[in-house]
Amino acid sequence: MTTETETVKFGDVIQVHYVGTIADSGEEFDNSYTRETPFQFEVGAGTVIGGFDAAVQGMTVGEKKTIALTPAQAYGQRNPEALIDFEKANFPEDFNIEVGGLVPLTGPNGPAVGVIQEVKEDVVVLDMNHRLAGKNLSFNLELVGIGVVEEEQTAPESSENESKVLQTIKKLDEGDGIYYDDLGIAVSLEGIDGPMLDEILDSLTDQGLIFQPRFNHYKEA
Repeated sequence: MTTETETVKFGDVIQVHYVGTIADSGEEFDNSYTRETPFQFEVGAGTVIGGFDAAVQGMTVGEKKTIALTPAQAYGQRNPEALIDFEKANFPEDFNIEVGGLVPLTGPNGPAVGVIQEVKEDVVVLDMNHRLAGKNLSFNLELVGIGVVEEEQTAPESSENESKVLQTIKKLDEGDGIYYDDLGIAVSLEGIDGPMLDEILDSLTDQGLIFQPRFNHYKEA
């Protein structure tokens, strides 16, 4: 049980609200308040950027603070070698290839997103750096609690949403699968947003209910 004088220490599981902005421009890139749920993590477990992890230690419940992080304390400097050539032939025919566009990929380390840096004749150059690499960041923090807070059971809703996605794939698939973008538009009408859809697709794939016949396609197994 948390007391008013208890402070965050290494190994604690805590809940924190935060607003993250790019220091140079003031652009907001993340805000836990808009999700109406504080972020829960274990301090010192390496699941958050180093500067964020260090800043919460010593805070008390209800305390607010603003921190400034350099790239070394956040997502590191940009790596000029983190550029890859991706063949145009691997894109779906109706994929909008333009500089600045996002390309979801699946690699040996899990899902990743590349940003189109340059479009050449046969290949597209993708920047695989984290979008916040090389940037100075600012966070407004508010410590909400110390100690594990069990998440509400969401299995029935998750199961219902998985069923909706699976039925949509089945309904729209004309033989070779359905494009991710088309699927996203269709299920958005059911209240399923992008991050939720990604989790559902991963779950359905793990269950063997769907597979990807080719890049960015999904088809019922």
